Amino acid sequence: MWVLTSPRAIFDGAQARPDVVAALKELSTFADVGVVSNNAEPDWFPLAFGGSTVIFLRITGRQKGKWLRENAEKNKIPLHQVLVIAANKEDLQMAKNNMALLVGAGWAEDQYVAKAGLKVVNPTDLLNLARLASEWDGRAWFRAEGTNYTVEALCDASSTQYKSEEQQRFGRAVTGAVKQGTSTLNSILALTAGSLIRAGLSETKDLFWGVYPSSSSNNDDTETLSDFAYRLRTTVSKVRFAKRGEALFHRHHSSPKRSAGEGGPREDPTGEVESLHLNPAYKSQLIGRNVVVLDDFTTYGVSMGVAWGFLRAARARSMTGIALGKFGNCLGNYDIQINSDPFKRVSGGEWTYQRPDWNSEDSSSEDQGALRRLLLA
Repeated sequence: MWVLTSPRAIFDGAQARPDVVAALKELSTFADVGVVSNNAEPDWFPLAFGGSTVIFLRITGRQKGKWLRENAEKNKIPLHQVLVIAANKEDLQMAKNNMALLVGAGWAEDQYVAKAGLKVVNPTDLLNLARLASEWDGRAWFRAEGTNYTVEALCDASSTQYKSEEQQRFGRAVTGAVKQGTSTLNSILALTAGSLIRAGLSETKDLFWGVYPSSSSNNDDTETLSDFAYRLRTTVSKVRFAKRGEALFHRHHSSPKRSAGEGGPREDPTGEVESLHLNPAYKSQLIGRNVVVLDDFTTYGVSMGVAWGFLRAARARSMTGIALGKFGNCLGNYDIQINSDPFKRVSGGEWTYQRPDWNSEDSSSEDQGALRRLLLA
């Protein structure tokens, strides 16, 4: 793992911050740590980091080009394990231009860093986040690929009586973090961002980000997952097509809560298709886009299939559905054909669906080990 930052994150104008110096020194015991600047090594650096393996790098125009990425590839360091601790605009640019994992230094008083999606409040939080990232191989736990749309899930959130006691505890912890927005959600955000970087999504052109709405969404983009999606987008992507406050999907009435047994069989998409439509504000912007749609949890995969049905009708190119957790082994592929305007209400008779097999499926319980250790500690 590489951890890079700049003098701005360490020096507060009077002296090097002892807590940041200590954290970087500890990080250097399990990661390669570098302080990068366009300028010459400052006088305080040897005194602050003497006796440690933290190095100083003078890189002219460090915020531009792909120098970091090229060196990471040369040294076989995956980009999801290159953390840039940002304290100013140049740090942000260095991370984004090199497709690294951007982490805002919460102690830095900078207007640009304040908008960073993934932030650490203090150096201790930085250490915890870096340890988690260093233990994780960057893969989502589950991935299923259909035609022009894929579904990924970060972890197995199942907690039924048929699962082991440890899995039940883990499933409850994941659900609590996502639904209640606990402090662990920052770590889940980091792993989700790393997964997308590893999969190359941060390099995909024409990205558009959105959230699948809750059953009773008020359509104003204020749900907990909306904030998560915004933070994720600003962490791994440079695109700005998705506008905060303008939800991608609109509910024209509440949908049946399928988890509560309402609206018929849970694998039937009727209640979802006929209760929402795409936001007309994005009518011209979705054409040819590769869309990322976030949902908190998935079981049967209906939400993801319905989302792609609408987006395909709007002439989007592809969709990657990201679920933070997945329940059970019932997730299906949905080929939904919308035969009317996807930006307006769709009625019965204006759409059809089939359930073909996935082109491929892959899952591995080992891939959620780091998150499991964090949540069950």
